[in-house]
Amino acid sequence: MSSIESLIGLACQVNDLVAQATRPAIVAQGLTSASFDLLSAIWAADGRESQAEIGKRLGLSRATVSEAVSGLEKAGYVVRKPSPVDSRAVNLELTSGGHKKVKAILAEMRRIQGEIEGRIGAKEADSASKTLRKILNSLRDEVS
Repeated sequence: MSSIESLIGLACQVNDLVAQATRPAIVAQGLTSASFDLLSAIWAADGRESQAEIGKRLGLSRATVSEAVSGLEKAGYVVRKPSPVDSRAVNLELTSGGHKKVKAILAEMRRIQGEIEGRIGAKEADSASKTLRKILNSLRDEVS
């Protein structure tokens, strides 16, 4: 097995385990993993991206995003606002309720990260973060 296969395989395993570890916090907030992914993408965009741009970034169809946003909007977590750049588009923003949901789940993620850092040590965690950042940037260049 080449090192790249091992690297990608390990990254997939870590991703799966992080998803399993955070799922209880997501469920405790009354969300699904998919709705949290959308809320966190909206949070990261901070009102600067349209619904279509967020959907494209997540690899979701327009219909899927529209349906999901409608549900999150109905729950009071998201609002749609006219795009200041394109009159045909709408940008998405979190409401205060949406921010509370995301912040609660991110707090649990930080707790999990702290446990990991406690097990492997700060130096190893820092090294792993730097390596993952390099991989992330490399992959962004690859898919851009």
